[in-house]
Amino acid sequence: MSEPTGEKRRQCWISVLPRSVVTNESSRWRVAPNRPVSCLGSKRLMSEAMQPVEDDEIASAEPVEAPKTKKQRKGLAAVIRNMAIGQRIVFIVALPVLASLWLAWGHIAEKRALVEETQTLADLANFARDVGGLVHELQAESGLAVGFIASSGKKLGDETRQRRKTADAQVGGVRSWFARMDQMAFEKALRKEIKAFRNAVGELDKLREDVDTTSTTTTEAARRYTVIIDSALAILRNMADLASTPRERTAITAYNALLQAKEFAGHERAAGISGFGGNEFNRIALNKFLQAVSAQEAFLRVFVDHATSDQVALYRKISGEQKTKEVLRMRSVGVESADTGSNEGITVEKWFKASTDRLDDLKLVENRVIGDMTGAASALRDGAQRSFLVITSVIVASLGLTILIAFVVVRGITQPLSRLTAATQKLAEGDMEVEIENRQSTDEIGRLLAAVRVFKDGLVERRRLQAEQAEAERRAMEEENQRRQEALEKERREAEAQEQAAAEQKARAEKIDAMIEAFQNEVMVALDTVSSAAAEMQATAQSMANTA
Repeated sequence: MSEPTGEKRRQCWISVLPRSVVTNESSRWRVAPNRPVSCLGSKRLMSEAMQPVEDDEIASAEPVEAPKTKKQRKGLAAVIRNMAIGQRIVFIVALPVLASLWLAWGHIAEKRALVEETQTLADLANFARDVGGLVHELQAESGLAVGFIASSGKKLGDETRQRRKTADAQVGGVRSWFARMDQMAFEKALRKEIKAFRNAVGELDKLREDVDTTSTTTTEAARRYTVIIDSALAILRNMADLASTPRERTAITAYNALLQAKEFAGHERAAGISGFGGNEFNRIALNKFLQAVSAQEAFLRVFVDHATSDQVALYRKISGEQKTKEVLRMRSVGVESADTGSNEGITVEKWFKASTDRLDDLKLVENRVIGDMTGAASALRDGAQRSFLVITSVIVASLGLTILIAFVVVRGITQPLSRLTAATQKLAEGDMEVEIENRQSTDEIGRLLAAVRVFKDGLVERRRLQAEQAEAERRAMEEENQRRQEALEKERREAEAQEQAAAEQKARAEKIDAMIEAFQNEVMVALDTVSSAAAEMQATAQSMANTA
């Protein structure tokens, strides 16, 4: 046969080691060292390349690794191909589980951040409540201090000292927050305002000392109190930046507006003390009075625009009471006193009591607003915590359930396959006593087990038939051997009989020969005797004849 030429020429070459061996069931051949084997080459080339070998050469031959295909050389595919089935399943499940875990972790972290944010907001709401309480007490203390200084220390001394005790309780509550504030993460602006407020509160004792000694003016005392109060209000104004929803920002805006309105109500009270301390308001006192009233009304409008309907209803209810109407009447008298020159008998004490009562009523509205804020912040925090716990629990439960299902699935596949592998290995080793699991399922493993059981039953049946055939052959061989033994025994007996008959015949022949010989001897003796007798008779006869 001639080899193809041109583009159609195709040959396969076997790169071999010096002692490489190729075997199959029918023949064993050695590939000659470094000799090409042509798939379509001549028989001569094939015969030169392939040489027969013996069994001992096969045992000592070095294995030849077949060249790896392109597919086999792929790293990941080769690794996966060599992995156990359970490891493959774990590998397949691990990828989506890890991806889900990564996404879940991001979601959990987001919810955790929301919990921390709402917790911070709730803490700030409670802090704002305490700050608002301190602001209210300082506003009252400021008004009393201004009146005390204006009277050169003759009036409102007891009231001022009593109010300080109430304010000190609020100061202690606010100072307890400072250590916690240091551990909380705030924006730089809010942290700066908190620091300024701490420093301002630290100046309160010196301010009170100056008030007690009347070593400061009413204007300076009011300014220094205002610095402390404004530093507190600045914190509350910056709280709006921490709000995460428009509703929260609206509530904080309403609260800040109400506190600012109260602050300017305090300024109105202080200006009124200066104005009602004389017979009429001078121009400076009147300007401060009117500025405080205008700012107060502006902030109250902001409050009404941003507060809830219940909060506005409470404010309108308080505004319609007699205490507020009395302040409005006194305010009108004070403004008109610049023209009339009379305060209509309104004293500092009356003005201070009326304006303080109105501030206390506004404090009720403030308490309602801050109560709603803290309640909303706490509800938001609790909701975030519940959401965090629910989502975390669902994610953990889902991951746990996924891992459990994967574990059960892997065990449901690998364990039967492991038992099946061990059983088939024992079957291959010839152990027909091995038990094949009788799994009552219609899945692939169940069908495979059923097929192996059929295979085992076939092997057992084949073994049984082979055993029966071997037994039949053994019995036939035994019968044949027995027949042969019987034939040999018969032949032996016949031979012995023949030998005995021959011996008997020989004995008879020998006996006959002996008898013949004896007979012959006797005959010879008789003949000799007869001959002697005849001779004697002849002699006698002769003698007688002679005698005769």
